[in-house]
Amino acid sequence: MSEFRPPISPLFVPADRPDRFAKAAASGADAIFVDLEDAVAPADKERARANLEVVRSFAAPVFIRINPEGTEWHGGDVEALRAFGLRNVLLPKVEDAGAIDAVITEVGGQATVIATVETARGVANAREIARHGNVRQLAFGTADYALDLGIVPSEEALSFALSLLVIASRAEGLPGPLDGPTFDLADGGLLAADVERARRLGASGKLCIHPKQVETVRRGLAPSRAEIDWALKVMEAEGIAGAVRAGNELVDRPIVERARLILQRAGRG
Repeated sequence: MSEFRPPISPLFVPADRPDRFAKAAASGADAIFVDLEDAVAPADKERARANLEVVRSFAAPVFIRINPEGTEWHGGDVEALRAFGLRNVLLPKVEDAGAIDAVITEVGGQATVIATVETARGVANAREIARHGNVRQLAFGTADYALDLGIVPSEEALSFALSLLVIASRAEGLPGPLDGPTFDLADGGLLAADVERARRLGASGKLCIHPKQVETVRRGLAPSRAEIDWALKVMEAEGIAGAVRAGNELVDRPIVERARLILQRAGRG
């Protein structure tokens, strides 16, 4: 499998809209998720697959969201991936490791998979999914998850499921999951609040559905100036035996390691 760098602000683009490819590539997104599934009408699936040849020239990493196994379009999607030599797969509606095994067999053993968990069964099996050798990250499909539970999406319900994905990811050595998208494109305050919630819960990225969301997500998930200053202060106190004070805070090993992680995320060592 190729080297995988967990995306922070991946951007969806419909595979049947090649006129949007250049804008997506120029958006600043650190990965492009080309969608053959929900964003493409049934009548346009075949035409959309033909556009996959173009995405190989993108500078950012590209993942193809195929239609799930059991749909009439799945076979054609897999055939297109093989034809164009594409091995990065965004797999929707994953409920167990068997669904991943099937796709790996079809696409090839070197496929890199981001597994999207979108049902109660998928959340319940999150550790099994995260443990699969080809899965490099989990993603949370919030809209389908709420539909599966028969609920109106709410912060409480979505936060609980996202937390379970965070725990499963950590337990199996994966980066934090990708939180689901914010569908309201007009309310920038809602997006910022959703990003902050995802960050607090341990997500390492958030799915974007419009180029204007990319920068808000990227900035919101990066360490703040206050966090960086705090981490630097803690690291200055490192090396003194036992627990010490850094300002008004008692600093011991877990605090030092958290500071180190913040500085790593900020690109400062």
